[in-house]
Amino acid sequence: MDESRIWGTLGILLALVGLVVIALDHEFLTAIGEGHVGEPIVFYVVGVVAATVVTLAVIGPSMVAGE
Repeated sequence: MDESRIWGTLGILLALVGLVVIALDHEFLTAIGEGHVGEPIVFYVVGVVAATVVTLAVIGPSMVAGE
């Protein structure tokens, strides 16, 4: 297997795992449940979501194309 595909796969997996871990954080779930969308943890989760989307947008197409 090509090294770039290995590292690309690991990058995507790391982004997705980070997204799951932070989205299941008790503090985040409490802030969302109570309607505190201005809390720093909510902004942090939004940042993690944005980073995950950028990671998928950058790495994903080359992984699908097999380059």
